[in-house]
Amino acid sequence: MKTTSNVAVATAALVAILLGNRVVAEGAATVPDAAKDAEYTCPAGTPTSSKAAELETKDWDKNALACAADEWFALSNASPKDADTTVRALQATIAYINHVNGSWDYDLYGIHGPEWLARVGHASKQGSILEARLATSDREDAAFIAARALYKLAWSEHFADRKTRLEESRAAIALLERAVSLNSTAVDGNALWQLGKVYYELPDFAGGDSGKGLQILNRAYRQSPNNPALLRYAAYVDVQENDKAGAQEKLAKLLSIEPGNAGLQVLADQLKGGKELAARLGDSGLEKQLAGKRTRLLDQHPQILRRLPSAVNLHQGTDPITGKDD
Repeated sequence: MKTTSNVAVATAALVAILLGNRVVAEGAATVPDAAKDAEYTCPAGTPTSSKAAELETKDWDKNALACAADEWFALSNASPKDADTTVRALQATIAYINHVNGSWDYDLYGIHGPEWLARVGHASKQGSILEARLATSDREDAAFIAARALYKLAWSEHFADRKTRLEESRAAIALLERAVSLNSTAVDGNALWQLGKVYYELPDFAGGDSGKGLQILNRAYRQSPNNPALLRYAAYVDVQENDKAGAQEKLAKLLSIEPGNAGLQVLADQLKGGKELAARLGDSGLEKQLAGKRTRLLDQHPQILRRLPSAVNLHQGTDPITGKDD
């Protein structure tokens, strides 16, 4: 099955508006490129949960993740009252959008901006249907509620305008509060640390509370110390708060995380981010250890994306909510 995002060309046409004043390098992708680059071919045949689950494991492959999301979406459509299938479909959609968002972060000059917009546009069209489907369920399940919140944060991260992103962030806070009240370790600890992240990053006028965010992140770290994305982000916050010892402790824990506990691409990206944070701390020894672990991982799994140097852990660019330069 060859899938082209239904919104590829229309979405890409919004690039100039949505990217604002971002500098686009010479030779940047065009609207026709976006339609082409956003195409992907999925395995033929009737969608099955086993096929979708296998595709999900290839977390370095944007097209495999896109196909996994499409397969699960089709399965949910076939049984719309099956909440378990719907939450799996939404989780697959979140994983795909997060992968695209990660690639977007590393695309410093917006060269592939039209493609990212087209991909998230297509995925969010399906994700919104799934999220609305879960919203009608009266099942008080932490994973179900957290999935709705994590979807709102994922799709709006780059794709939405500032007002919509604020609205989705506020809605996510309410859902995550509900989820963690039921199970504070829901979704491998992602519900709690994402709640802390939203509180920490949102400005006060929008419902943010950096102090509360710090408390929640520390709790998340204590409860889920083997989540690599949580470790890297919590270390980043420690750096921001001038807590060098705390950051070093969390980055050191990244060294003990093995691929079995996280996706290959997720782990490689967090090791990269950790190495950059160690460099900011001036800890050359820790930087070298993290770089070495990442190099070994890349050597063992050459399919993993290597990523270019980025400003993901640094203060560069314009904050999409406040409009202030970092």
